[in-house]
Amino acid sequence: MSAIVGRVLLVWMLGLGLAFAQQAPGPRGRKAQLKTAMRMLERGRYGAAIEQSREITAKRPNHAGARAVMGIALARAGRLSDALPQLEVSEGSMVYTQLGGYGAHADALRAAGFGAEAWETRSQQLAADGLDFTNIKIYCHGIDDLLSVGDVEGALSLGETVVGIAPTAPAAHAFYATALLWDGDIDSAEFHDWLSRTSSTTRVSRVAINQAWLGEAVGDVLSGHRAWSRAKLMRKREPRIAAWEAGWWRRQGNAAMGWTVVNAGRFSSHQSPSLLAERTLLLRMLDRGEDATRELERFGLLFPAHPALDELEAEVNRE
Repeated sequence: MSAIVGRVLLVWMLGLGLAFAQQAPGPRGRKAQLKTAMRMLERGRYGAAIEQSREITAKRPNHAGARAVMGIALARAGRLSDALPQLEVSEGSMVYTQLGGYGAHADALRAAGFGAEAWETRSQQLAADGLDFTNIKIYCHGIDDLLSVGDVEGALSLGETVVGIAPTAPAAHAFYATALLWDGDIDSAEFHDWLSRTSSTTRVSRVAINQAWLGEAVGDVLSGHRAWSRAKLMRKREPRIAAWEAGWWRRQGNAAMGWTVVNAGRFSSHQSPSLLAERTLLLRMLDRGEDATRELERFGLLFPAHPALDELEAEVNRE
């Protein structure tokens, strides 16, 4: 009997020791924590992923896997300024590569004002098969990367490429239409907008956004209002869409409505340059100069190299 009790006790102690080892700050404990953080990231539980990865980096600041999880989770949670340094130090690590680090890193670079670098990073995901759905998505986001820094020629080139490899993809025509709008080619933009709406039954939020901008270009305010309503139904929590809609309201002379859009509580923690810029302009239009200055200062602290800062500062200080 004593031998049996002894074996039971030994098994129990071994199990207890293993449990402590998994929770301990040593290599086994960190590995278990990293797996947990990765699971939280994949499930969309970004706050939990950030917390788990932060516990690892508190003990091992150079842990590339934990830094990658933290950076990706921060970017997906809208904290793009906070995400950038984490993604820079973990770039190329296995976790970064496997869990979407290139896309998150590109989004953070674009937000910081480095659109060309964003496209360079994002394009590393391109597969050999140009017709792959992921490739189409990468090219479309690349158009926005380049437009964010005013590289209209580069954006048009990407647009031509993506409609060439995927002529029936509505997103390809929609994003190319955006680039054409930026270039001032309304006729061609309308044609590719039409193709984006007729080539498939797939609903693409950029189609609605283009409809609003095209309506604005020809003075059709009603169609613009309806288009923003459709865009919000599809992407209610997308801060850039909120900023674009608010800018549309501002240009219609309705700053109060624009402020309501960008001041929604769901965007309070987002570090979006589009939102910050639009808030600054709207506050200036509403004669809230001190608030506009504070918003501009926040923009500068989060994204000090952003090319829009000088123009915003000139607008805020304009007599």
